[in-house]
Amino acid sequence: MNPPFSDNPDETVYGEWDCPQVMAIHPYVACQPDELSLEVADVVNVLRKMNDGKIYKPYICKSLDRYID
Repeated sequence: MNPPFSDNPDETVYGEWDCPQVMAIHPYVACQPDELSLEVADVVNVLRKMNDGKIYKPYICKSLDRYID
């Protein structure tokens, strides 16, 4: 397996087989149409991370994929 890469130097891309997971420790209410609300203990896989801290994650337990701050 070859790890994915990005042409954008400000972006880190992870393979689904090698991505970090994060768990929400605070609730978050989406403010933008491309965001998802998070509840405490939601677990997500991080597939892309930008240097500004924004991450792209698909939910493990929910069906929508979005960017979050």
